[in-house]
Amino acid sequence: GDGRPSEQSSRKKVVFATVLRHPILRLASQYDFDRVQAKSKVYQEQVRRSKGVQPFLDCARNETCRSINEFGRWCNLQTRYFCGFSGDCKSDESGGPTEQMVKRARENMMRSFKFIGILEDWNSTVRVLEAVLPTLAEGISDASRGGDEKHCAKSWFGLSRTSCQGVKNRNDKRDRSVEEKIIQEDVLPELRKLCWGDLELYELARRRLKEQAKECLE
Repeated sequence: GDGRPSEQSSRKKVVFATVLRHPILRLASQYDFDRVQAKSKVYQEQVRRSKGVQPFLDCARNETCRSINEFGRWCNLQTRYFCGFSGDCKSDESGGPTEQMVKRARENMMRSFKFIGILEDWNSTVRVLEAVLPTLAEGISDASRGGDEKHCAKSWFGLSRTSCQGVKNRNDKRDRSVEEKIIQEDVLPELRKLCWGDLELYELARRRLKEQAKECLE
């Protein structure tokens, strides 16, 4: 399967854990990745020819470019993931989420996921993860601060492909300045409308992480 929680697996009390990235930042990363790193040089050239080569922010401000690149679809992948396979989980005609889809996704998040981290709040994420799932993540908070990199990579399935140094680099000031420009409240209002499902779930998960941090760490 594709890893999405099904109703059957939820009934069996499977414990789910995941980490979310800000939907618009994730979309921007995917946009660039498809053009310069994905699959093969031939595929990348096909993407550039069919969907354009303008910078992400320029494309996001252009209705035609947003449509060609299916931003409404690709910016709401987490909604599809959390919703699962029920009849409520069908996208609208544009590939975006429906109210029913987001409602079911919220319910699945709160019922089936014991832990949901936030990439933009990595310190809280690893500390809460270690507290909530100690058998799985013991030692990850120490390792992610620049300690034993190998231990960090082995401590948690989500870091098996990424070194602790790679995680640390995400907090580089230059990267943050670019990210802050992308996700400012007054920037890209049309894009925020397209990404509404994932943005709603992201904010729900962010608030929940803060609550867990307060309960577990204070």
